[in-house]
Amino acid sequence: DDILEHWVEELDGFEARMGKFREDVSRIFDEEDRECPNSIASAIKAFEEATWVNEGGSAQSSFYSKLVEFRDALSGLDFQVEAGRKASEALSSLSGESAVAALERARQNLYDATGKESATNPSDPLFIATEKSHELLNQVESALEACVNYIEDGNGGLSEVLESTRQRIRFSVEDVDEIITEWNTLARKHSISPYYIPQCH
Repeated sequence: DDILEHWVEELDGFEARMGKFREDVSRIFDEEDRECPNSIASAIKAFEEATWVNEGGSAQSSFYSKLVEFRDALSGLDFQVEAGRKASEALSSLSGESAVAALERARQNLYDATGKESATNPSDPLFIATEKSHELLNQVESALEACVNYIEDGNGGLSEVLESTRQRIRFSVEDVDEIITEWNTLARKHSISPYYIPQCH
């Protein structure tokens, strides 16, 4: 039957492309990296181990579910990278909403609260209280600077770790979405669940 033959060829071609995609994904991290307890490494390892046709008599393939999990983990990693960037910006940017800007406003308010006369009289209780407040504010500023430097540190800082991990993965979420869309299109075409596609030939 020509239709059945076309269907088998279509599935065989799709299976071959999915196998190639899984090989590409499995080469992203080495064995040691895949043992790391983070979402993307765990998802890659699970996808690598997923079988196209399940053993033990189950008709539902784990390949599709592990593909979706890899997509979700990749999306989560993109979110983490962006969150890391936003954290640095929230602390150090010159915008009015950053922590640096808030510190400068607080410092100016302290100057205003001291008053001109108390600002030059070391025995004035207000002067003493204001000086202590400035001292503590300086500690906050130092801690803030240290935090920003660590986040942006190119040798093991938060942003560097996240971005270097992401750069090792050449696939985008959109790339994986295209594969999932094609998979679901095949399933709808033949009125079956996408989980059962591998069992159809």
